[in-house]
Amino acid sequence: MRASRSTPLADTALQCLAVLACFGLSAQAAWAYLDPVSTTFVLQAIAGAIAAAFAGVRSFRRRVVGFFKTGRFADPDAAPEAAARNKADAEPR
Repeated sequence: MRASRSTPLADTALQCLAVLACFGLSAQAAWAYLDPVSTTFVLQAIAGAIAAAFAGVRSFRRRVVGFFKTGRFADPDAAPEAAARNKADAEPR
């Protein structure tokens, strides 16, 4: 029987889940007031983190797809003039 190997990302996710579970199990009543401004601030921070994660994944995905399409890491948003100049430089003289 082969032992399963875990990736560093899976280990980190498991550790984060364990920490959050410990915090959840040890929570006590705070008897504090959260006004709407505080709640909105927290919601905006969460939305910003999610948007940043999506932008990072999209950027990384574009670089990987560009690598496999062109054989090297290419910036898909690069100007066409720069691509033409690079192509002209690569031709033998």
